[in-house]
Order: sequence, then C-alpha cells, then structure tokens
Amino acid sequence: MKKLLFIAITALLCACVGPEGPRGPQGPKGDPGEGMYKDVVWFTIEPGDWLLDTEAPKPYYHYGITGEAVAKLDEYAAREGLLFLYVYPYGVEEDEQGNYKGDQALLPYNRYYKDYSCIIDYEFYPGEISIYVTRSDDKLENPGTYTFRLVTLW
Repeated sequence: MKKLLFIAITALLCACVGPEGPRGPQGPKGDPGEGMYKDVVWFTIEPGDWLLDTEAPKPYYHYGITGEAVAKLDEYAAREGLLFLYVYPYGVEEDEQGNYKGDQALLPYNRYYKDYSCIIDYEFYPGEISIYVTRSDDKLENPGTYTFRLVTLW
C-alpha cells in the first residue's frame, strides 16, 4: 500500500511539471547601490600591553585599540557596517605563503576551566575598540599574549 501511495504521489508531482514558458521582457535598470567594502586587520596584544582595572566591581584587564588598526572603523562603518572580532586563543602560525593559521573563535569568547571561566569580549566605537578579559575567580592574573583578527564590512 505504501509503495502504491509513493508511486501515485511521484506521478502526480511529475505531471504538475510542465515546459518552461517564454521569458518576459527585461525590467528597467535599477539605481546603483552602495559598494561593499572589507577591511581585515591582525594585531597581537602582549602581556605588558594589558591594563588592569581594579576600580570596577569585578576586576578585569582591558586594552584599547586606536590608530591604524581601526582607521577604517569610521562613523559610517560603525553605524551601518558589520564588525567581527576573532581571537586566536592558542596562538597563530604562518603557513608557507605567509598566511596566518590557527584555531579561531568569534568574540565574545567564553572558556571554562576546572575552577574558573574566562571571558573575552569587546566594545567598539568609531575609531576605537576596547577588549576586556574577565576571570570568574577574581584572580588578577595577566591574560598573556593574544592575537586577534578584526573584519569590518561596510
């Protein structure tokens, strides 16, 4: 019975498909749209670059990025574009062509360890990005070296 039903449904679907009709006239040309631009920037934060904020209710390390690394993150890109910040928590290596490779994670990044968790998140404004590293156990241990990749689309 199931085979007969399957054959009937297949035959019905095949019967519904007919030859393609004639193509319609070409529509009017549209207005030119805005272009899509992309900017990719790599940067590494060394242990001595992190700043410790102990005045906050929960202590954390942070680093502010300005200048050439975020030069294309202007008012328009920050308001109308897309920004993706990736961290390479285990470091990066270069392949034979000079390209970076390694495990990457999109921020915010939350890693759980035996006794604590570590969160890396960020905020961005035109011309500036602030990256934050917070540990759940409140230990004031320097985050160490992290490499990031910033991808901006606008």
